[in-house]
Amino acid sequence: MSLFDFARLTMAPLFLYSGIGKVKAFTATAGRLYGGIDGAGTFLAAGAIALELGCGVALILGLFARRAAVALFLFTIAATLMFHNFGLPPRRKPSHRPSTS
Repeated sequence: MSLFDFARLTMAPLFLYSGIGKVKAFTATAGRLYGGIDGAGTFLAAGAIALELGCGVALILGLFARRAAVALFLFTIAATLMFHNFGLPPRRKPSHRPSTS
């Protein structure tokens, strides 16, 4: 087994697990995406599921492994930029002060 085989076989389950999680909680996943459950969120969630499951299986089977890896690489960059606010200060948690009344 080469290093590349080891790499693709260890990375694929991460995307398969994530894709299965999105299938199980489809409404919550679509609701968190742009457009929500009634808009583009449903389309984006379905695309993410198809990409993660399809490319994950392709990596395990070794079919179009390079193309699948590039697709997952670009998907990971896009998802990171969508859900992480780099450069913004962290949200302040509301302070819980006891009432003095």
